[in-house]
Amino acid sequence: MNRVIALTVLAAVLVCSASAKAQTSDETAPSSGPAIHIVTGAFVAMAVADIATSTYQIDRNVARERGFGAAWQDSPAAFTASKIAVTGVFAYCLQRMHKTRPKTAIALGVAATAVEALLAGRSATIASPTPGR
Repeated sequence: MNRVIALTVLAAVLVCSASAKAQTSDETAPSSGPAIHIVTGAFVAMAVADIATSTYQIDRNVARERGFGAAWQDSPAAFTASKIAVTGVFAYCLQRMHKTRPKTAIALGVAATAVEALLAGRSATIASPTPGR
């Protein structure tokens, strides 16, 4: 389990550093404010929380993944890598979209962050199965 947590943290750091590099680029739109950076950071944080809680519940054998990454749920490294890769691609696409459609990128980022927060919260509230049921 410690290896899973270490891999999750490492992947989160890599995604955040890639996102920070994209944020400091000179190619940003002139109207670029801190909102897109806050939204991207919140999205990455919620995605990492979802990955961590999902991996924890799968390791406890109280939940199974039904969405993206279900094929790799029994391999924590592949599961985490695939989920973080999708998170990174989405964060990169938000940054690119913000250059031409800033309001759309922020709205999409807020919606995606809300979905990730709901998924992480749902995964965190899954209880252990009660014996005898």
